[in-house]
Amino acid sequence: MKRMTRIIGLSAVMTLLFLFYGFPLSAEVVFDNTTPYSFGALFNGQKFGNQITLGGTDRYITGFTFQVYPFTRDFMEGDETLTVSFYQNNGGTVNLPGGVTTNAPGTLIWSNPSIGGVKNIPFQQDISVSVPNVLVPDTFTWVMEVNFGANYYDVGSAKEAVNFVIAYPPTVGSIDPSWFWWWNQGNPPMQGPYWGTLSFGQYNSYYALITTDSVSQPVPEPATMLLLGSGLIGLAGYGRKKFFKK
Repeated sequence: MKRMTRIIGLSAVMTLLFLFYGFPLSAEVVFDNTTPYSFGALFNGQKFGNQITLGGTDRYITGFTFQVYPFTRDFMEGDETLTVSFYQNNGGTVNLPGGVTTNAPGTLIWSNPSIGGVKNIPFQQDISVSVPNVLVPDTFTWVMEVNFGANYYDVGSAKEAVNFVIAYPPTVGSIDPSWFWWWNQGNPPMQGPYWGTLSFGQYNSYYALITTDSVSQPVPEPATMLLLGSGLIGLAGYGRKKFFKK
């Protein structure tokens, strides 16, 4: 009897662990803009990015994928780094095309540790960044920034630059493809620093894939609940027996 009680109790513990930890994580895509269209150039001291609205249901971001590649590989020295950041749109008011206004990127939500090896990034290869379960609003701005190190090559028309991949409008989530955010740190011809908007033509949305890992919680089957119930009863009986022995 004692052995049976222990077996039932152990079964209850295993069932509880299964209920709380046993269901696998499933990735949910909340933004998908991964159909390449064209390319643009990102120079030193600038940040380019998109104001996006997510699809899906989860707002705790765990993964971010994008594409860039060296445009002037021969000028690079190997000390270049890339940074991706998320911003709330709670900055100053900015006028958009068509008389529409929005708020510029303001409060920094999250920024990844800088990615090195920019000089050796292959053409059109996905770069995936792990995001530590960061909570974001429905609409926010993601930006990328490149730092070309201490010896930035800028002679005449020859400059160090990284190409970013422009994509068609997203299949998951939404974006206004007619413009993008641009942080100018003071480079000519427009002096900064400030957040502004630019347009390179018909499409101005960057290649990006944003995912979240959500835990699936299906309703337990009757047999599972019966096992759990019997195990809990067994544990209660075993504890009561030990109590009265004392």
